[in-house]
Amino acid sequence: MASAQVASSRTPFLIITVLSALLLQGWLITNGAFAAMFIATFKGHWENGHKLHRVYTGIPMIDWTLAVSVSFWDPIIVELEATRLESAMLCASLQALATWASIERMRRGEKHVVLQWLPFYMFALQYFGTAIFLPFYFYLDLDHHFSGGVSDPSVGYLQAKSLLPAVALAFLNCYRMVFFPPSSITQPMHQAYIAFYQLGPFACYAIVAAVSSLDSIKGQQPPRQTKHADAWWIKTTYAVLGLFSGVAHIVIFAYATTSSDASLSLSRLFVPKIDKTWGSKAAEMRYAEEHLFFLQWDFILIVLACALYATRTLEGMYCRRAEGWTSVQGGALVLVTGIACTIVSPGAVVSLILYLREDILRANYDREQNVPAKKRSGVSTAT
Repeated sequence: MASAQVASSRTPFLIITVLSALLLQGWLITNGAFAAMFIATFKGHWENGHKLHRVYTGIPMIDWTLAVSVSFWDPIIVELEATRLESAMLCASLQALATWASIERMRRGEKHVVLQWLPFYMFALQYFGTAIFLPFYFYLDLDHHFSGGVSDPSVGYLQAKSLLPAVALAFLNCYRMVFFPPSSITQPMHQAYIAFYQLGPFACYAIVAAVSSLDSIKGQQPPRQTKHADAWWIKTTYAVLGLFSGVAHIVIFAYATTSSDASLSLSRLFVPKIDKTWGSKAAEMRYAEEHLFFLQWDFILIVLACALYATRTLEGMYCRRAEGWTSVQGGALVLVTGIACTIVSPGAVVSLILYLREDILRANYDREQNVPAKKRSGVSTAT
């Protein structure tokens, strides 16, 4: 894919970002939910008396920052079953997204400064709204891999091997404790898990560093006969996270489809309805309906961004025309991938594409380095 095709993605990604800022943060500001979050953080409780526990690390500045996030997520998970399921479905894909970003940060080649500081970027993405920051990350990824020179896509073997257990501890375990906590968990403990859930990108980075260092001390080395020994671990991580997000999404999707409870129907989960907001009991319900409206638009905009990214990535992988696919072909693929993201989850769809892309990135780099094909170990040479 030429630089022109990558550049052409800039405008649609920018449009999605602007729409996201208006529909997400703009919406919270205008309906009172934004102010309620900060008031609850300041007072230590919501207007209905529900308590907000504000000590997580013992460092006031960090705790206050995390408490604002808890004041957003606690009503979503506690007040309405619809918001809990919607957020659980959405955040299953966000665990995959955080993992994709972790992989990109660990690659050996040169990378944009944002990719070098991805834990901070992912924290902002989770903190302010995924759909606001996700399009720019997708654009950087496309520009990095498909525009101009070829960068070394390999990851240190011990880092690649350490990533899956790090993801399980930092992302998947916190996801379970936040959205499906055991019955014995107390309110302060649950709010603490919500707070630490926001720190997942930093925790993942720290665990990878610790485990890979421990393996290095033990003297573990990659298999000598395999040049791309790290690729198996990277692809396995893509597969596991894609499967996780897909299963979580489909189970919730099926539950809503078969439920006799009208408050858990597909339209209730997926279709934004502004008439249910601004109710007289909004403060008493801790703005649960307003948060549901936020999550619904967040999901819609994430699907749009993922569909565009998936289409451009597939174009870079398989399109042999210098000018890229035609508008009809590209539009059709955006529609197909968008539907797939809605049904089986953005996390599953994009993880599958990145799984397929991994061998292609390595084959392209090998060719760039003039490595004979016979010396490559099981790496596809598709373009």
